[in-house]
This record gives sequence, structure tokens and C-alpha cells, in this order.
Amino acid sequence: MNNKKKIYYNEAKRLYVEEQMNIEEIAARFNISVRVIKYWKEGQDWVVKRKKYLESRQTSHEDGYLYARKLLWKMSEDSKDGRKI
Repeated sequence: MNNKKKIYYNEAKRLYVEEQMNIEEIAARFNISVRVIKYWKEGQDWVVKRKKYLESRQTSHEDGYLYARKLLWKMSEDSKDGRKI
């Protein structure tokens, strides 16, 4: 593994996968050629990792929304029935 990859690879992957940065932005941030970032991206399936990350975030948001709706409904029912909330 070369020095640039040791130093920048994990952060570059995180920026692509989690922060949705494009390869040009990442290359500019680390002063590395776009070609190198493309090579890392294609060699390690960053596109698939980004897709899975986004899907997991969507699922988490949906779960949170459903929980909040259920909680509010329960509080509303307790209030109507005169129970302490």
C-alpha cells in the first residue's frame, strides 16, 4: 500500500459514502489526482457501499417516524381517557 492510500484512503471513502462528496471534490481536498480516487472507488465498490449507507439511513428515518407516530397516538389516547401522560 502506498503512502497516499495509507494516509487518505479511509477518509476519502467516508467522504464519498457518507458525505456524498464526488470524486473531484475529494481529489481536490487531498490534492490527489482524480484518477487515483476513481481507482480506489472502483476497486473497492464505493458505489455499492454508498447505496447501502443511504438505504440504511432511510430505514432508520422511517423507523423513527413510525415510532413517533405510535407514541403520539398513545399519548393522545391516554389524554382522552384521562390517564396521566
